[in-house]
Amino acid sequence: LLGITQPKISRHLALLRSAGIVSDRRQGQWVYYQLSDQIEPWMKQLLSALLKSLIKIDPYRSDYQKIQSAE
Repeated sequence: LLGITQPKISRHLALLRSAGIVSDRRQGQWVYYQLSDQIEPWMKQLLSALLKSLIKIDPYRSDYQKIQSAE
């Protein structure tokens, strides 16, 4: 969907998981990721502000739109 290889995405998600930023749950062969409940409120605010800023800029805007349309 985003033009990034699956191994690269897996490496990035593994780093985010090891840093405690995301958590995962397995359901069959699928792994679902979400922001960790353990991250500090200030970090959630920072990530929210970052998302709001980035979705105004291409290529992030088009990536965000692709993700939204795939859900």
